[in-house]
Amino acid sequence: KATQTEILDEYSVYGEVAYDRTEKWDVSVGARYFRYDDDLDVCTTFFPAPAVPKCDVGDDISNDTLEKFRTTYKFTENHSVYFAVAEGYRRGGANLTPANITTNQFYDPDKATNYELGVHSFLLDQRLKLNAALFNIAWEDIQVRMAADGRTIWANAGEARSQGVEFDASLQLNSEFVLRTGYSYTDAKLTESVESIAIFDGDTLPGAPRNQWNIGLDYVQSFNTTVVDASVGFNRIGEIYTAPNASFYSYQKLDSYTTANARAGVTFGNWRLGAFVNNIENTRGINGKRSGEWHGEQGQFEYITRPRTIGLSVTYKY
Repeated sequence: KATQTEILDEYSVYGEVAYDRTEKWDVSVGARYFRYDDDLDVCTTFFPAPAVPKCDVGDDISNDTLEKFRTTYKFTENHSVYFAVAEGYRRGGANLTPANITTNQFYDPDKATNYELGVHSFLLDQRLKLNAALFNIAWEDIQVRMAADGRTIWANAGEARSQGVEFDASLQLNSEFVLRTGYSYTDAKLTESVESIAIFDGDTLPGAPRNQWNIGLDYVQSFNTTVVDASVGFNRIGEIYTAPNASFYSYQKLDSYTTANARAGVTFGNWRLGAFVNNIENTRGINGKRSGEWHGEQGQFEYITRPRTIGLSVTYKY
């Protein structure tokens, strides 16, 4: 029997400064300093007797400074461009390990730097709103889930890169209807080989769909003090892989799927009565999976989308 006790304390301080260089050009910079104190106690009890637990203590202290920068330039009131750089951090941790195994007890923090260039535009007398962005995320010591020493653990897999484009738009068709849509393309891959854990340059990052899109139609109509609203939307999630490459026991390709949702409501005064139907077609989309190769027939399962859900709501604002 093994028990693991972990106490995590986080301390941080942050600040941001914005400066308008001109009426059209502004710049902002910010920083966040943090420190993690991670106290870990792992105790293993062996049977048969003597059932005296063997305990190992692992303390980890992490600290770093994350920075951000953003600048925006307005060509006109309806058209602007921006560039942003921001750093992100995810703490490391410990894997629950048997007492006779000393490898892969801990995994390190990972850090990402995001570069983004985008535009915001209004067209057709501001009836059409367009947003688009190019992004590139550089990842260091990325954390991945893998099998080692007969168990599933977290480990660090070197460097990775995620780059692509995002786009969304909304069009006011008339006073009642708005058409909205969005699309993203993401190319997410490892850029460094770590042969000790069978991960190689060019492997696909698990859980990252290459293509995603959505489209929907919103309706709002006022009748004196009563407001009727409704919407219908479709969401498409592209195929994903569950592991970096075929050497992983959990490596599988999950098919793309589409779901549809709808809602409607009536607002009068401070009250709103609403109804919704999520996943109208009862689509069985699989977004995660565990195979039977490692865990056996009884240990395999799938993470699926929520089945068709119908509901009513009553809301009061005060």
